[in-house]
Amino acid sequence: MVHGQEIVEGVQLLASTEGCSRRPREASPIANLKRLVGARRDRPEEETVVFITGNGYKTVQALEGAVEATYRVAPDLDEFLAAVGA
Repeated sequence: MVHGQEIVEGVQLLASTEGCSRRPREASPIANLKRLVGARRDRPEEETVVFITGNGYKTVQALEGAVEATYRVAPDLDEFLAAVGA
């Protein structure tokens, strides 16, 4: 079982490599996989697939202070364009 910082690192890894936000619960399989690879308990000759079906938009507060700040934008096109500098 993974805990705290490992899960946060899983969230960060998914965000930086896949460009997606995930809840801590959905990042746990990534944290577990990272641990298995680190312990050399994976099988590099085999393909590994991890299914993650949720997103992190409902639990942003769970990661406050643990990850870099994000933009908070109202559901408004002009506000979105202003936030991304378009």
